[in-house]
Amino acid sequence: MNVLRVISLFYLARWDKDFFEFAHLYLWQALIMLDVLIVWLVWIRIVAQRTFPPPPSTPLVAGA
Repeated sequence: MNVLRVISLFYLARWDKDFFEFAHLYLWQALIMLDVLIVWLVWIRIVAQRTFPPPPSTPLVAGA
């Protein structure tokens, strides 16, 4: 995603400086944050689907 951002900003800088500034300061920052959120949500879903064994319980000792 970052490589795509850098390449697009390179071409935008050569084409239109004003749109480059907008894309660099607002558009790509928002898209990168959205990408981070999506990757995090996918990761959380994958972790939540895993079945982890329950922790071992300690036996209760009578009279202790």
